Amino acid sequence: MDARLEVIGCFCHDTPPYHLAWRSGEGGVFGGSGSAQPESGPLIASHPAPFDLIPRILPVGSRYRVAHRRSTAAAARAVLTREADMALCNLATIEELGLEHSTTGIVIQMTWNVFAQRGRKA
Repeated sequence: MDARLEVIGCFCHDTPPYHLAWRSGEGGVFGGSGSAQPESGPLIASHPAPFDLIPRILPVGSRYRVAHRRSTAAAARAVLTREADMALCNLATIEELGLEHSTTGIVIQMTWNVFAQRGRKA
């Protein structure tokens, strides 16, 4: 953390919902023409922080593998380049890249810190 900064406040705000997304017309693990997956399940790209949401979105008992990416946007781009079958990302990214998505979305309850330059009044 930069020594020139200090925490001046904190607030709670949920993230936008995270959904599983896949290339248009392929159906993910939810059916469709591209849903044939290896026995180990689809490869799902995700940022490391929210990947525990994946089993809460997939049908019970689903098998899958996870490929970590630096961001949820990078995870979504991995779907477009066929480096992954699906991605865990938010609706803004899904819409921007023209992907299809699960109907189930999950928010993360987050605490956000507010910083200011040390010595300045807010």
